[in-house]
Amino acid sequence: MIQTALTSAAKQFSGKNAVNSFIEQVLTERERHAIGRRLAIARLILAGATYYEICEKLHISPNTFRNIRRWVSAELPAYNSILDENKKIKLEVDRGKSKKNSVRVIPFSFEDLKQRYPMHFFLFNLTDELNTFKEVVADPKKRKDK
Repeated sequence: MIQTALTSAAKQFSGKNAVNSFIEQVLTERERHAIGRRLAIARLILAGATYYEICEKLHISPNTFRNIRRWVSAELPAYNSILDENKKIKLEVDRGKSKKNSVRVIPFSFEDLKQRYPMHFFLFNLTDELNTFKEVVADPKKRKDK
């Protein structure tokens, strides 16, 4: 019933910008944002991005990632073959890269929460920065910009 109502509403719009008109007039700002975000996550999943990469860009929960990945798997049967191909390509690319600069943080760990919510952990972050500054001042060899 809902799908029929949406389909009939969509048929009322015609012309070049019919899709844009339909989206703007039928969906609320929040719905447009939610659908756009789901589609962005689905595109990243199809491109072979990992949960950590997607979370870093869009700040999503594991449940959101899992649900969208299930949706993509169910709707696109070729997804698994695309995923396998992307994994092979990604492994080849990763072998050529050095991973010195990438630091993975365990999701929902204290470090992860400090990165996600810096203002909630302002005093902890400030203390960490001051300790790092003291170490650099005490030992000039630790400076990054030599």
